[in-house]
Amino acid sequence: MRLEDLLILVGALGMIGNRAIQKKPLFKNTPLNMPILIFLSIYLVATLRGIIVGAIPLSSIFLVLKLIEYFLFYFITVSFLDTPRQCKFLLAAFFVVAFLILGYYFPQSFRMEYPLKVVTSPFEGKPEPTTAGGVLILIMGMAFSLFLYEKRKNTKIIYLLILFLSILPFLGTLSRTSYFAAFIALIFFAFFTRKKWILLLIPLFIGLAPIILPSTVWARISYTWTHRSTWIFDESTMERILVWRKVWWVIKRSPFVGYGAGFLNVIDSCYARIIIESGLLGFAVFIWIFVRLYKMAISLYKKEEGFIKGFTLGYLLILTALLTHGISAITFFIVRIVEFFWILTGILVFFYSQKFNEFSKESI
Repeated sequence: MRLEDLLILVGALGMIGNRAIQKKPLFKNTPLNMPILIFLSIYLVATLRGIIVGAIPLSSIFLVLKLIEYFLFYFITVSFLDTPRQCKFLLAAFFVVAFLILGYYFPQSFRMEYPLKVVTSPFEGKPEPTTAGGVLILIMGMAFSLFLYEKRKNTKIIYLLILFLSILPFLGTLSRTSYFAAFIALIFFAFFTRKKWILLLIPLFIGLAPIILPSTVWARISYTWTHRSTWIFDESTMERILVWRKVWWVIKRSPFVGYGAGFLNVIDSCYARIIIESGLLGFAVFIWIFVRLYKMAISLYKKEEGFIKGFTLGYLLILTALLTHGISAITFFIVRIVEFFWILTGILVFFYSQKFNEFSKESI
């Protein structure tokens, strides 16, 4: 239990009270309502099944409640938003928090030494550089894209400053998962915005990486193949590959709904964890959620200009990076990452719904 768990509960009660006073249904009708509710229903059924076959009831129930909490960030945000001005207020709050986070991360950047001296988030029992990397991806992606479409000089300087202050802490995480996620997001940016010249620079950067990157960063990247275990890569990388043995074990025994929240305590892959806990049905609905997000964001990007176009591009970069991040981290189960992500998703869905009149009906 963390402080944010209590805050999100207060926020949920506020949402319920607000909707009741306005005499409106609990949730606004959005394109994500149905897949999210189906996903949570599958998780609940899978967890009850897991408890029946021997999982620890209290632990499993709390993990399901935690998962529900993550989506509450989205539902509360969507419920709160009624005007574009409120969206800008939330984004301003996001960047204020980003400055505070960078104030904590930046001093850590000057002591890079794996595994003990890395950039990590506050209040962690042990270093969690992958979490810090995911948070910094959110900050950098949004600051970079808004910088590209911002016309006011002073605001552009603020975005540029945030981006500049983020780079060194990002390198200081020494998180290969985060580096790879940012790399894939950069490739996506090059193709999506048709800036193919960036693709020409990537091989050049890879060739010069041992020279231009800090020695500690390059040592951490090269550790992947220079410190092999009995297998092809280092032990940490191999754990992320071998976790799929657990997935195969579950698929053979319970392919459709898995064994519920917390089963096998998977921490090496978001996708492996979803399949193990909610089966192939849960994984299919998870994909459904993110396919809808891509469709909405791409449609909005093509229709809008200026600030909203910049925000949408930033969201697409973040979405691509975090989905890549989830290959070797439980990205969408880490509250420090998903609370930002689902709030930004709420803003995206509001802009989309305003443009395409998706809030014309209320539901649930």
